[in-house]
Amino acid sequence: MAWAAAAIALPLVLILLILAVRVDIIIEKHKETGIKVYLKVLGVSIGREKEDRPGRKKKKPAVSRSEKKGGSIFNRIMKAIGLSRVESGGAIKKSLLHDGAGETVRETAESVMIILREVFSAVRHVRVNRLEIRSVSAGEDAGQAALRYGIACSVLYPLVGYVMSGGKVNRKKTAVDISCDFEAEKPQLDLDITLSLRVFYAVKAAAGIVLENMKRKTEGEYAA
Repeated sequence: MAWAAAAIALPLVLILLILAVRVDIIIEKHKETGIKVYLKVLGVSIGREKEDRPGRKKKKPAVSRSEKKGGSIFNRIMKAIGLSRVESGGAIKKSLLHDGAGETVRETAESVMIILREVFSAVRHVRVNRLEIRSVSAGEDAGQAALRYGIACSVLYPLVGYVMSGGKVNRKKTAVDISCDFEAEKPQLDLDITLSLRVFYAVKAAAGIVLENMKRKTEGEYAA
């Protein structure tokens, strides 16, 4: 009996430990690499290739078996969260021709609302371990540069203020620098953001999105 109880308890304990682990979501954008998003769990990076690091040349990605058979992981994710209608220009065109503009907009809006509801529910449990933003506005002339600077200020400052008001922010690793360079031709944006979230809340949000979309799909099939 003791062995049987241990065999049942051990997997449950492991699952609880995994759900309690914090996952770091790292968002980086630099001049050389562009925007990169990857995860770090217990010090191990997931989704960050060596080619993603500054100064490294990018290699052409190989086509996986899953992409050859049933589409890429991106396509499957978009389908699971109810956004397959708008995953590409071709998908949008197909949906408009098959279902019409009204149905396409309604279905997409419902999926987006489900996603936002679950995401905002999870955001309450997010910790901001690092928040470094450097924005340099520029343009072909002084007027365009000033306009872009105004847009950057109107977007970034309220967003950062909202994040800071949440309280779960490492203020020692927070730096926001928004400036304007009238001599440069191209704007520049550098990001170094690290968010931390327990696996439980991420799984809960993802499951909520997928299950709600499955429910909507089933109800739609019965209605038809």
